[in-house]
Amino acid sequence: MWNGTHDMGWWMALWMVLGGVVWVVLAALLASIITGGWGRRDHRQPGQESPLDVARRRYAAGDLTTEEFETIRRNLS
Repeated sequence: MWNGTHDMGWWMALWMVLGGVVWVVLAALLASIITGGWGRRDHRQPGQESPLDVARRRYAAGDLTTEEFETIRRNLS
């Protein structure tokens, strides 16, 4: 009777795909706004030193030996 097309041309399929893409983009944008960014790994507060920065500062002040600093650096990287 309709030969399986139900009067939907190729343009209708294109609009359905584009509509799906729009919904995916909107969902990703909403998720980004809620979580605060894409793949954000650095959870430190602004101005807070990283552990490696602390080790560098302590090494520069003479609190750590070269061997201790190198061990810390290897463990953190």
